[in-house]
Amino acid sequence: MQVLTARVAELEGKLAEPAKTPGDSSLPPAKGQKPNRPEKSQRGGPRKGSLGRKGGGRPLACDLDETVTAKVLVCAYCQKN
Repeated sequence: MQVLTARVAELEGKLAEPAKTPGDSSLPPAKGQKPNRPEKSQRGGPRKGSLGRKGGGRPLACDLDETVTAKVLVCAYCQKN
């Protein structure tokens, strides 16, 4: 029980330390807070442009007439059968 109490106290002490910045750690500069800019919030869902976007291509038929299995005659790379 004393080990757990000591571990909790150690972790709470780490929480009280200041956050690391690119100036005092190995954090890359692009990940640091930019001057005169508020922090960005995490996006809650998909990007706005992809909400109502439809896929391309022709519409699929409701009733299939036939199923075709297409096989290549030769390999496109080595020209073997």
